[in-house]
Amino acid sequence: MGGLTQGLYLILPDLERLNLRNQAVYGLDWLPDSVALWGHGGYAVVYTLVLLVLTGVIFSRRQF
Repeated sequence: MGGLTQGLYLILPDLERLNLRNQAVYGLDWLPDSVALWGHGGYAVVYTLVLLVLTGVIFSRRQF
């Protein structure tokens, strides 16, 4: 069971890195530094690109 959850942890994205809701709602002055924000944005872009490429590969093999 531990192997399955570890595999899912590695495959599924960590969307909490993109969550800035508490800072926006409560008006907190602290935000991650710009390097961290760029890193989180890059993480989202890379994950999106991986999903798009994977989807393209899957559907390119399928004949409609």
